[in-house]
Amino acid sequence: MGPPPVPGPPPAKPKARRWPWVVGLFVALGVGIAIGNAGSSDSEPLADSSDEVSQEEFADLEAERDAVTAAMEEVEAERDAANARADEAEEALLLAELEAVEAAAQAASSEPEEEDDEPAEDEAAQGEDLSLAQRNAIGSAESYLSFTHFSRSGLISQLEYEDFSTDDATFAVDYIDPDWNEQAAGSAESYLEFTSFSRQGLIDQLLYEGFSQSEAEYGVEAVGY
Repeated sequence: MGPPPVPGPPPAKPKARRWPWVVGLFVALGVGIAIGNAGSSDSEPLADSSDEVSQEEFADLEAERDAVTAAMEEVEAERDAANARADEAEEALLLAELEAVEAAAQAASSEPEEEDDEPAEDEAAQGEDLSLAQRNAIGSAESYLSFTHFSRSGLISQLEYEDFSTDDATFAVDYIDPDWNEQAAGSAESYLEFTSFSRQGLIDQLLYEGFSQSEAEYGVEAVGY
């Protein structure tokens, strides 16, 4: 047999056609860009609508808050005005009482002493074997009642403020024993000269001054309530 045949060169592989893949890639990219643009254009109006609704709600809340704040400021202003009127009335009453005290003191110092055949009240008190502190407390209590009005507890407190003991102050007030109903009526009239009160408000003021319930009611009825 002869030598085996020598194989020839392998047949050449056909070259791949690349351009269809490149075209497909560009087509896919184009479709993706178009879808992305469509999605963004659809979502933007929703965002704008949501923002618009939130701003309107926020504006409504701000308006409600401003209305509540204005109402609170108005209430506070009315309260401050009422307190100012009450303070002015109290200051005016205290000033009037102080002026009355000064006038009484000046009148007492300017009047000449007159001899009286009848025994004075302090001399009568001396005859009852009263202590010096009791006699002075009696004189001071009578002096206060000569120009203004007090409740029983208010007059005792005033004497205690003048450094009389509680026992001496209580003794002096009970010794002179004024008509407390008349004192309540006089005090009610003094308050109405400076400011206005309702019936119950005037009763409450007299109760605050130390008058009893019955004395306070008598006082407001005496001035016309």
